[in-house]
Amino acid sequence: MPLAPPQPTRRLYLFDAVTDKSANALVRELHDLERQAPATPIELYVNSDGGDLVASLALVDTMRQITAPVHTVCVGRCRSVAAAVLAAGEPGHRGVSVSARVTILPPPCIGLLDGNDPASPAVEQLLIARCHACERQNVLWESVLAGLTGQGVEGWLAMKKNKPKQQGIRGYGEDFDADVAVDMRLADYVLEGPAAIGLKRTDPEAGIPQRMYTCDPDSSYESASGAEEHEEAAAATASPTTHSM
Repeated sequence: MPLAPPQPTRRLYLFDAVTDKSANALVRELHDLERQAPATPIELYVNSDGGDLVASLALVDTMRQITAPVHTVCVGRCRSVAAAVLAAGEPGHRGVSVSARVTILPPPCIGLLDGNDPASPAVEQLLIARCHACERQNVLWESVLAGLTGQGVEGWLAMKKNKPKQQGIRGYGEDFDADVAVDMRLADYVLEGPAAIGLKRTDPEAGIPQRMYTCDPDSSYESASGAEEHEEAAAATASPTTHSM
């Protein structure tokens, strides 16, 4: 009897900074796994200090658009935009290791003036424009976290303010332990004992937020690659007719 071919691994890792390079690599891998087995869960382990907001949103949007649910696990730390990647996992399947830390820190604002900028009358206007861009980025950042945790922006900010936090282990940011990360809806359960996803769930089933990526707490997120599209794609694959690209 011939041996069955080995099944491709469906476990991915984000163990570096979130950059265009690392995010694009994960986006490609997610789509590859989606083509191999649509709607089959994918595990994504995250241990990152964060990075670029735009790159992380490309990864978050991909996780939300494919039919395969992405089960996320924070091991070590999820700082800044890495916390958004953790929260973007399939609701009910977002885990945090018991000793992990989740740090809410706005992503760095690219383009602020530095000591090498020339001194000229236009520098002040340039600085003002870049500060406004940073403000818009921070508004976007808070709205993304609010949507991923199933809340409005005001509710998210109020919850973040009232939760017990410590100064980040590295000296900056708002540092939350695993239980508080669950309470804030950035994750759904804490991993204890053997490293098995879903071994222990600290959040009751009723408390798991619906799949959302919006500031409106009454609006649910719908994947751009939903069940109907999946059925159509499966039917097209089964058809003997081929189409050239």
